Amino acid sequence: MQEDRLSTQFVNIYNELSEEMEKMLHEKNFHSHVQLLNILSKKNHVIKSNYDELRTFANVRNMIVHDSTGSYNPIVEPHPEAVRRYERILNKLKNTPTALSISTKADQMFFASPEMLLIDCVKVMHDKNYSYIPVCRNDEFAGVLSGDSIFTYMRRNTTAAVGSGLKIKDLGDSIKEHIDERYCFVAKDMLLSELTEMYSSDIMDGKRLGVVFVTETGDESQKILGMLSAWDLIDYIGKEDL
Repeated sequence: MQEDRLSTQFVNIYNELSEEMEKMLHEKNFHSHVQLLNILSKKNHVIKSNYDELRTFANVRNMIVHDSTGSYNPIVEPHPEAVRRYERILNKLKNTPTALSISTKADQMFFASPEMLLIDCVKVMHDKNYSYIPVCRNDEFAGVLSGDSIFTYMRRNTTAAVGSGLKIKDLGDSIKEHIDERYCFVAKDMLLSELTEMYSSDIMDGKRLGVVFVTETGDESQKILGMLSAWDLIDYIGKEDL
């Protein structure tokens, strides 16, 4: 039956993909399918990583629709695997991961307090392979402990000794203002494509983006729900592309 044709399924996926892209750009019937692909390939990871294949599928759809003979008898009938592949890409786009969904959740994170000994936190970082530890005072964000924050302190206090009795609070502003890196807060529903864009253009005022903290709306004063480093993002995207 016609409704069971692979070509019909293929065209339906194409149409649904167009609608999804229009939603993402908050536009309706303004751009062609290919124009939507071109725009979103610069903004969306799913479109960017599958761009060549999506352009090929768009050409196949045009051959099905525009080169049909008689009562919708397409000269092209896509392979079942091509239909499945097209549908998988559509589903990825419709279910794009968010900052919170791919972050290390708060209950799996280590939070330091200003009163903790620096040596104890460094040991945790070494044992757990942590690059960043958020520092909180009575659930209020106070800064980030990292290799760069310690280096920042040593650069600013060349005569100070980093002894066993040094506490996190003794690092002062070094946990807030790092020399070579920065951190930021994002809303829990920020899309993977937006996060990728942030990290791909992460240099600001000579500082790279080291870690992102996830809160309800991206406000620093809110409770931290999760954390995401550049390496976490790379690792996730690598697994997703397998």
